[in-house]
Amino acid sequence: MSRLLSQRTLALLLICLLAAAGNAYAQTTWYVDDDAPGDPNAGDPTVSDPNEDGSATHPFDAIQEGIDAAVNGDTVLVLDGEYTGVGNYDLDFGGRLITVQSANGAAGCVIDCEWMGRGFYFDSGESAAAVVEGFTITNGNADVGGGMYSADSSPTVTRCTFSGNTVGHWGGGMCNENSSPTVTHCTFSGNTTVYYGGGMLNKGSSTPIVTHCTFNGNTADEHGGGMYNWQSTPTVTHCMFSDNDAQDGGGMYNYYSSPKVTQCTFTGNSTVYQGGGMYNWQTSPTVTRCTFSGNDGLVGGGMYNNDSSPKVTQCTFNGNTAGLGSGMYNAEGSTPTVTHCTFSWNTAGGGGGMFNGASSPTVTNSILWNDTPDEICSVNSSPVVTYSDVQDDDPNDGTIYPGTGNIDDDPLFVDPDGPDNDPNTWDDNDYHLASDSPCINAGDNAAAVVFTDTTTDTGTQTSVTVADPNRYTIDDEIEYDGDGVLRTVTAVDPNSGQVSFDDPLAAASEPNAPIANYGWGDIDGDDRIFDYTVDMGADEFTPPQLTTTEPPADGTLPKMQNNIIVCTFDAPIALPPSGEPLVITELADPNNDVSSSFSYSVDPNDTGDPTGATLKATENGAVLPDQTWYHVSSAPGWTDVLPFEFDLCVLHGDAYLSGRVTTSDYSMVKAHLGERDTDARYDLNGSGRVTVADYSVVKATLGNRAPAKP
Repeated sequence: MSRLLSQRTLALLLICLLAAAGNAYAQTTWYVDDDAPGDPNAGDPTVSDPNEDGSATHPFDAIQEGIDAAVNGDTVLVLDGEYTGVGNYDLDFGGRLITVQSANGAAGCVIDCEWMGRGFYFDSGESAAAVVEGFTITNGNADVGGGMYSADSSPTVTRCTFSGNTVGHWGGGMCNENSSPTVTHCTFSGNTTVYYGGGMLNKGSSTPIVTHCTFNGNTADEHGGGMYNWQSTPTVTHCMFSDNDAQDGGGMYNYYSSPKVTQCTFTGNSTVYQGGGMYNWQTSPTVTRCTFSGNDGLVGGGMYNNDSSPKVTQCTFNGNTAGLGSGMYNAEGSTPTVTHCTFSWNTAGGGGGMFNGASSPTVTNSILWNDTPDEICSVNSSPVVTYSDVQDDDPNDGTIYPGTGNIDDDPLFVDPDGPDNDPNTWDDNDYHLASDSPCINAGDNAAAVVFTDTTTDTGTQTSVTVADPNRYTIDDEIEYDGDGVLRTVTAVDPNSGQVSFDDPLAAASEPNAPIANYGWGDIDGDDRIFDYTVDMGADEFTPPQLTTTEPPADGTLPKMQNNIIVCTFDAPIALPPSGEPLVITELADPNNDVSSSFSYSVDPNDTGDPTGATLKATENGAVLPDQTWYHVSSAPGWTDVLPFEFDLCVLHGDAYLSGRVTTSDYSMVKAHLGERDTDARYDLNGSGRVTVADYSVVKATLGNRAPAKP
């Protein structure tokens, strides 16, 4: 008995020890408040609450105190206020993996360095687990990194504002040296530097990830008003560079770097000399789906390339100005690859769209139109331009810019000067192609976008399971694991993610293998493609897309006759010149095609849609049997819209759209008695008017429900 008691005692002691150990490593929240009730001199961190302990009741009054008290995993929560003085600048995590965050965001929590130092300093190898969130950092002053400096560290910085900071050398807002911070949803505005990187500077093999950030109104006396990259490889996505200024590279300056810049806008940036939007020197950036508009420089208003090989894809250059090369200037050994780009409304003394000096650019599937005074001007250069629409002085003179597949026809943009009829207000200009544009299907698929994917599971010799099956269609050509064999897609199952193909692999496909889809023709990244032959320009022709249906997909058709199917699109539509626009077949018997039993209209007087974007299909009499599923899809011959499909079930009496006929359907009929709207689903007998006779339909079908899909 005593031995058993001893064992129980030991077990109890062990539990207590484990509990104690857990408490020792429990995450703690430390509080900081510059004007807490117990603080005898609010706003002065040198005079503190005598009971100050970092608790919610007795918070610290300096941020550094909270940092010093914290251990890995802790949070320092900083309440609203303006933090100045000792302990509120040159903030140093000292290697701690903690979170320092404001209570209510950057607008209410300001770190004012008062020109005595920078906001934050990371130099102890901090990882992404060291987090700074939700501060305005202003009036920082240092040699490098006025707002923040990271050396050999990779913190996470999110939802912060770096404003009005200045440095003597590099990185007015932020400087990263041999560091890889993650910077998201931050604003860099009004920061300045005597040398490089007004908003941010990355140097010494830094690889920061910068997403959803704004760089506005920053200044560099020399290079890189918004951002300067020096021997670094940043990934910059969904960022805006606007109204930044520098001697060179107003928006961004890249030197011996390979940045990846995706879906960013460069607007209203300016330089004294080269590269209003972007300057590239001995560098190879990848620039994709970006817009360069309203930038200005002596040469290269949108982009200036010097001995560089940028890959510029799906970008728009419009409204830029320069002495030479207002859209793009390629100089001294540059070999840029420009694919699926649009140059329009750029103005220069020469080379309104592009100027080439001692360079060899390759331009494919692009549009250069309505630039002043010319589209392409080349001196001692050998540009290769193919499958592009390049305007000359007289589109009717039969002269076409040299190169395979080139044309000289008005591209017919949807609205190149926007609703305000002003091409200089760039944000509302629409460079998508109208349905009758000569640039549609005029590009070269060999130079088109290749979609890359990864297998997620073990497959077979004739199928793979992929992460994004919606980006595959029958007849696409795909390559498995870089084996150099193009296989044709024969079937796609979006539910299982399985993609089947014709040419068997040597063995069953394995997970985590790369897939390249060469049939993917999405030029502008909106997940909408048409006809799988690429267009010219940055913004492809996108046919009207189905947005809503009435009834909704998997909904019910309640009438005994004259049912209505309404399809609404995001742009005006027209009926096909022959045949029905829809294919309506019984789901259990696809050979039972009832498409011709409907009449079709896009007339606004009939559909009630003045924009002409609605298709109305009306059942002619009594055709569809009750409690039967039908499949509805766009007809193969209706090529003016993106393909679509959905299912509907006939369920007489279901006025309430519940999928079952209940007493609630009586109430719906009662609420609409007397209405003559023949489209209304409350007219259950299809007579053209809601009457008491519709009660009988509910009574006769009460309790019926939509059956399971066959």
